[in-house]
Order: sequence, then structure tokens, then C-alpha cells
Amino acid sequence: GTAVFGIDVELPGMLNAAVRTGPAIGSQLTTMNEAAARASSGVVAVVPIQNGVAVVADTYWNARRGLRALEPRFDAGQYADLNSESVRALYRKHLEAGPVATPVEVGDVDAALARAARVVTFEYESPFLAHATMEPMNCVAAVSTQRCLIIAPTQGQELATYALSSALGMPPERIEVRRSPYIGGGFGRRLVPDFPVQAALVSRAVGKPVKVIWDREEDIRRDFYRPATLVRMTGALDDSGRLIALKARVVSPTILLPVFPGIAPVLEKQGVDPSALEGMMEWIYDVPNRLVEFHLLKLPIPTSVLRTTGYGPNIFALESFMDELAHAAGRDPYQYRRALLEKNPRARAVLDRAAELAQWNDSSAANEGLGVAVTYAYGTYIAQVVRARVADNLLKLRRVVSVVDCGRVLDPGIARQGLEGGAVFGLAGCKAEVAFEGGRVTPDNLNRLRLPDMADTPELVTEFIEGGGALGGVGEVGPVTVTPALANAVNAASGRRLRSMPVSRHGLRFA
Repeated sequence: GTAVFGIDVELPGMLNAAVRTGPAIGSQLTTMNEAAARASSGVVAVVPIQNGVAVVADTYWNARRGLRALEPRFDAGQYADLNSESVRALYRKHLEAGPVATPVEVGDVDAALARAARVVTFEYESPFLAHATMEPMNCVAAVSTQRCLIIAPTQGQELATYALSSALGMPPERIEVRRSPYIGGGFGRRLVPDFPVQAALVSRAVGKPVKVIWDREEDIRRDFYRPATLVRMTGALDDSGRLIALKARVVSPTILLPVFPGIAPVLEKQGVDPSALEGMMEWIYDVPNRLVEFHLLKLPIPTSVLRTTGYGPNIFALESFMDELAHAAGRDPYQYRRALLEKNPRARAVLDRAAELAQWNDSSAANEGLGVAVTYAYGTYIAQVVRARVADNLLKLRRVVSVVDCGRVLDPGIARQGLEGGAVFGLAGCKAEVAFEGGRVTPDNLNRLRLPDMADTPELVTEFIEGGGALGGVGEVGPVTVTPALANAVNAASGRRLRSMPVSRHGLRFA
């Protein structure tokens, strides 16, 4: 209990603030009972903020009580008709009609499709995800006319500095952004500098240091979500069942823009967000003809970086599709992949070792199946095999085997922790999602956002192969392949093919 997180930081004379912004996207404050809030014990100020209001008090508990007395009311916002069904319809429209950019074009896909013995096409959908970090957004700010001090659990000190400079009209050399000793989960959410800017403006308004803490509802409603994606995969097989052409069409909102504003002209001109295409730009398989098309979908829903960035949704589509191609060719999914990795010995090595550790060729118990996925991401090769049991619509993960070649392994213990924690983190996209209704996100608290817990955690087996390549990363790669491996295991156990997540869309729930 001695570790100091951002939420624990204290400064002399510091006040505390609770905030409320419009619950719907784009909604604005309409009424509030400021007199009642100011009469509440310990309250010293009511401060207007963008799309809402902050109540500042001597303690956070008193700030919360003052916010409750304030009774802020908001309008429905300009996106009151936004809901998950209308958003899905928009994805579908642009999947069919584009327009699309073509960032990858190798060989002649159209000619290969024309001469193919068989053409296979399927679509895969990944949901919007909230970061739901264990520690909600918080920031300590001390702003005067001459100086701005920020102490926050931030992942983006430089980005925060320039955002603060713009918001405060203060030169960057007068702004100090300190990262708090520990971050209670970042996952990309704490790259976005909205919470330090909000705290700085509140501190400037009251003329004292202020700690701003978002409650869980505020945290989830004001997230920059992992964007949902819709991917259509098309494969051409020759007479032997070998893959001779692969075509992908990806529809996704931006990932990079909120954390890299300078990319805006590139997005507008080229129509390609490189982060949203990770996993589709560089393929490990030997396929002579490849085509990738991309539509950058514009939505009012704020989206940005979440651990795995574009690799997660795209590898879910690609590795699920590889299983479907294997079945179409009448081949074992592991052996089918292996045959396409003849020119990639490092990828083949992690695949072979994962299959060996998972006892791929041993017969499974009743209602159990094995699913495999392999990829290259963040400079690292990873293969995962999931053993799952499906019975009476209950899904139980038995085991996740991970074999990784990240070049030299600097600290095996920390690397293993990152990979195994990442595998559990990846299950979040299989179990939870956020939806939209009336312009609002739902659910907005953890009692309804069903994240993985200890009971969902399978046996975790992790092994490293030192392939001698350049140093890769393990912090983000663990969750990338677990979703398709799980989906493929469910198919092997039950015959159900999961082309969208979470599993609840298919009547399944974690046992």
C-alpha cells in the first residue's frame, strides 16, 4: 500500500475537484443549482469547463457531495440519434461502396481470383472498447500567471506540454509535466492530454493547486475508445488448396489523430491511418498476390490508441480467416499455416514450438478444441494456442500457450509477465464491448462492463525463442493473437465460427 499513484499525489494548499460533463456525445450543460452546490460543506468554487462543470472543495468527498447538490442537467446533444445499429449501418455502407485507398497492391489479385479453383470470402467485426483503466483519469495541476506544474499518470508528457501551452497561452518552457511514480493502467488512454488540460484550467480559475478526479462513469463516457472495425477478407485457392491471393478491405475510424495531431493533413490527403492498418500492411505468409483497401470512417465517436492498436482487430480478421481457408482446403489449420511460412523460418519456429507445447496432435477431450494464431507485431513473432471448452453455451478457457521470438530477451521475468498479462487483457475484447444509444455510451460502469477476472484466467504457458533478430517488444504483443486463437478454439470445440466479438453476440458466456 505504499506505492504512489497519480490519485495519491498531494501538494501544499491543494483543493480537490469532481467534474461532470455531458453524458451524451456533444451534449451541453443547460441548468444547474449553483447556490446549492456552494452551500454544500467544503465547496469553494463552481467552475465551468468544456461541455460541463467542476465543483472544487477542500476534499474530494466534499467535491462529490457538492456536485450532487449542483444537479447539473444537459441537453441531448447533436448526436441524439446515434446508436450502435446506425453506426453498424454506416460501416456496412462504406464496406460496400467505399471510397477506399489502396495502400498495398502486390501482384495481380484480380487475375488470381479469376483463375482460382475456389474463392472464399468472410467478414469480421471487432467492437468498440473502453480502456477502463483500474485508476480513473486524474491530475494534479498548479497554475499561476508565470508557471504551470502538472503531476499526472500520463503516457505523453511532451504531447501534454504542447496541449497545455495552447490551452493556457503559456510558452512550453514555463510548463512542467511530471509523470506520477505509478500509472494505474494506461493502455494508450493516458496519451491523450485532455485530463491535464482540464485540471490546469480548473486550477487557473481558482488560483490554487487542484487535484481533479473523474469518477468511473465520467471515465468511461469521456474515453477515446478503441475503434470498432469491419474487415472483409477474400482468398483465392488453387487446385491444391494453396492460397494464391489475399484481399482485405478494412473500415475503421482514426487511431492516430488524437495522439498525433500533425498527421491530420496526411489523413485528409491519403485517406489512410497507418495505425488502423497495422497487421494488414506486413504479412508473414508467402502469398504472391495481395491487395489491401481501406476506408477511413469519420464518426463523432472519439477513438484513439488502445493496447494492440490496429494489430488486434486486423489479426483477429486475418488469423480467423486463415483457419477458414484451411478448412476450405481440407487441411489442418496448423499445417496449413506452416506450409505458407516456408520462407519465414522465425515465424515457423514459434508456430512449431507452440503446437508442440500445446500437444496439437493429441486428441482433445469432449467439447474441447485447440485454436492457433501466429503473427509478427511490434518487432516480435508470436504464436499462441488456446485450449477451450464449450458446453451448454458456457465457454471455459483451459490453457493459453505463447511462444515468442522478440530477438534478445533482456529480462525473462518481466517479459513473461507482460505477455501473460497481455493474454488476459486480450480476453477483454472477447468478453466486453461498449455500445451506443441516444448518443450515449453504455455501459458506463464496471458492474455492467464485464471485464476478465481471475475466474476467466486460464493456465498460461510462455516460452521464448531467441531468433537473433533485432530487439522487439513484448508489452503490446500479448493480446494481439489471443482473440483469433480463442475464436478458432471455439470453432474446433463446438463448430461455431465467431466472426465478431464479444462472444456474447453468439449466445456464449464465460464459465
